[in-house]
Amino acid sequence: MLNLMNVTSTQNEACEYGAPTAIVLADKLPGQEIVEVFGEIEAASLVVAGKSVVEHVLQELQELKFQQCIVLAGNNAEQVLKRVGNDGRWGMTVNVMQYACSTEQVLREFKSVGGEHGLLVIEADKLRGFCVAEFLRLAHMNEHTLLQAQSAGHRPGLTLLKPSKADFVINSMPIELPGVKVNLLHTARDFHQANFDLMAGKFHGLEPSVLVNRQVGRRQHWSSHVSRGVAGNWSDVMIEKHCQVGREVRLNSVILNRDVYVEDHACLDHTIVMPNSMVSAEQVLTDSIIHAGTVFQLS
Repeated sequence: MLNLMNVTSTQNEACEYGAPTAIVLADKLPGQEIVEVFGEIEAASLVVAGKSVVEHVLQELQELKFQQCIVLAGNNAEQVLKRVGNDGRWGMTVNVMQYACSTEQVLREFKSVGGEHGLLVIEADKLRGFCVAEFLRLAHMNEHTLLQAQSAGHRPGLTLLKPSKADFVINSMPIELPGVKVNLLHTARDFHQANFDLMAGKFHGLEPSVLVNRQVGRRQHWSSHVSRGVAGNWSDVMIEKHCQVGREVRLNSVILNRDVYVEDHACLDHTIVMPNSMVSAEQVLTDSIIHAGTVFQLS
């Protein structure tokens, strides 16, 4: 295993029942259709409403005052490291490792790092609303050693191994978490929907990278420039850093990620523009994802 990063903070608080050691699995690919759009990128590195999936995971752990987290990122560890950052932003010790394994392997190989509050394994190949606190609360009241979250037939990807003298616990007990929204990120449509569901507040606790700018009354980063005469439904629009939006552009349910240039008179509807992209003048796009200079039209 290659230890790529160690970020430490003095934050010593824990969640209500004591925070277990968290291990985030960030090595799995999304569905094949998403791979066709973005290439061989792990699901954890997919940017949803301005933040990668792994950043959304760490945000929840930060709010719960976790003290330690290990991110197993596989061959794409450098990309995950760029998203996580190295400035102590998470208020806990974070280790990013170039290592890939399943939940079952983690429970065997990392059991010893669990400490007195156990080991929490989080699968970052899907997007979920905040539910770790509720999972730990219910698990605390359950006598079983190995517990796994479920929600309406889906697996939110949370597994808790309590401290145990046994070498390995085979059978897990399901813990039902009603009402937890989960997007499995299997298709391009899933990815597209996840972005706008997050913008609409449908994932409990998750927030876009750019909140409402009080000066302009919309989700626009201060470093971006939007020309006068731009029209649209601003409640469903997000404009990240270093974007330029030309004259008389129309934006309706649009996410512009970092370093995006939209030329004059373009019209975008239910469209996501990924970082470092350009939309040509008078271009009309609906239900699309723009990545690396290519427009992917959703069926």
